Amino acid sequence: MSNIPITSLPITNPLTGEETVPIVQAGTTKRTTTGAISALPFGQGSTFASGISFITVSSSFTLLPSSRVLAGASPVTLTDGGTSAPITIGFATGTAGYVLTANGTSLAATFQALPTFGTVTSVGLSGGTTGLTISNSPITTNGTMTIGGVLAVPNGGTGTTTIAANRVLIGASGSSIASIANGTAGSVLTSTGAASAPTFQFPGTGTVGGTASAITLTTGLGLTSLIDQQEFIFTPTGTVVGALPTLAVDSVAAKNIKSVDGYSFSVNYNIQQSKPLRVRYLSGLDVFTIVSPPTQFEDTPFGHGTVKLQASTGTALGISQEDGQGLLMWNSATSAFRMVRLDSIVTAGSLFSGNTTFVTGVANQNLAANKLYAIYVNNTDPTNQNATRLEAWEFYSGVGVTAWSPVINEIGIYVKPTVAGGSVADNTRTYVGVVWTASSDISNEIASAASMGVKVFSHFAKNRWVLGYQTTVVSNVVATSTLTTQSTPAVLATTEGITDSPRFDAQAQVTGDTAGAVASLRISVNGTSFNGSPFAVTSPTSQATIPSAGAIVHLTAKWESAPPIGAYTARTDIAISVGTATFATDILGHLSQ
Repeated sequence: MSNIPITSLPITNPLTGEETVPIVQAGTTKRTTTGAISALPFGQGSTFASGISFITVSSSFTLLPSSRVLAGASPVTLTDGGTSAPITIGFATGTAGYVLTANGTSLAATFQALPTFGTVTSVGLSGGTTGLTISNSPITTNGTMTIGGVLAVPNGGTGTTTIAANRVLIGASGSSIASIANGTAGSVLTSTGAASAPTFQFPGTGTVGGTASAITLTTGLGLTSLIDQQEFIFTPTGTVVGALPTLAVDSVAAKNIKSVDGYSFSVNYNIQQSKPLRVRYLSGLDVFTIVSPPTQFEDTPFGHGTVKLQASTGTALGISQEDGQGLLMWNSATSAFRMVRLDSIVTAGSLFSGNTTFVTGVANQNLAANKLYAIYVNNTDPTNQNATRLEAWEFYSGVGVTAWSPVINEIGIYVKPTVAGGSVADNTRTYVGVVWTASSDISNEIASAASMGVKVFSHFAKNRWVLGYQTTVVSNVVATSTLTTQSTPAVLATTEGITDSPRFDAQAQVTGDTAGAVASLRISVNGTSFNGSPFAVTSPTSQATIPSAGAIVHLTAKWESAPPIGAYTARTDIAISVGTATFATDILGHLSQ
């Protein structure tokens, strides 16, 4: 192998330190390991270390793989101290007073003179409009400035230099603050209105004066104005009946006292003598409302109030409150129902002339004769429960064509529909009854006569009257075997049909001229229903045989049912099988109104 060049030898695996290599030591060839050579420190033995440089600085050389060299770059310098001496790292020298300055990422830093920024000769401070003062300003060399004065309110201060102990601070104006004098123990800070400062006062019950319905209250606070939701408790000196009460507090103008909704009038006896009363001021409505005791209707669960609809005259309608009841009516300001007390009879007069009646949505009209109308009540002013109007809306606009028949709403009361023939409730108009105009006369014919009847039917069962309408005896002569309707006696009934429907009883004393003849009697009921369609029905027929010429027999007939809303007239149908007979007949009608 002595003839093989080193470069032709195979490449070794990674050295482990165990490999054997030859060395010459003291002129003799010996062996050692790669690990022993690797562990041999540089410089061991004067002969081995002689002439070897461990780190080369600023010389031209070639580095072996994985070797490192230390070199300087401006302004950093490296100085080789020579054999066995340290290498010194330093900076290039610069002019005295210069500073090392960066020159960007691509240039080396250099020592440069400091830039020139000018010379400060004076420093000063001003308090402006804050109220603060500055002493020892400006400073030209050295010194201390001192802040004094009073910080003004617009700048977050109090505007004052002293405040007495335990005072309450208030805004005196836009630019100052004041303090309220301490009150006596037990007194309370009390507003005296927006125009003056509050003061410490002792709460009192006040002094009640005036009249039962025009109450005055002197609080001792000297109030000149009221604030929203402000409450007062006092004991009235009188009971209010049939009047709109007012309350004047100190020098504030009198305000109406109304029920809890602020719109309805206080009901009779809600304000009672010697009964403590609590009221609350509502600035939006500029009224007092009764807080306690609870009002008769507005603060308690209620059913439907009831009123009585009736004919005042033959050409006038009216509704009145009976038995302490009111009427549920719509308040457009609150979009809710309220129980309204009717202080007087609400009327609609001159129904058939004068163009004063509200008919089917149009003002200043007249009612038509022989027409069926639904009567509704509309509260036209939400702040005045007595601003009510009776309105007549036709039940039908043609035969079989329903128009403004009442519908039931979400709380179980009858109101007007939103459109003719519709089923959606228009809560603004409360239904109170039915009117049949007949021959332009709506008076109830209650006095005994050949023809009688009721043309106005009140909706509320509690306030309806059930009366007997018995006609006079009418003699009718008949000579036919066909039942024939007689014009009298007759009883007219206007009805809602479902409740308190009419009942008719007819009786006849019959005198016949032919023995064996059969006399017949029945009741026929005819009229117009709510949709304009004709209505006709008859009772069972009652019969009796004439035993001898000139003899008298008695017949009776009855009819009772639940017809639809409408106006119906009961008459008698009579017949004699042979000969001639005289029927002395009357009708008893049991009618609600």
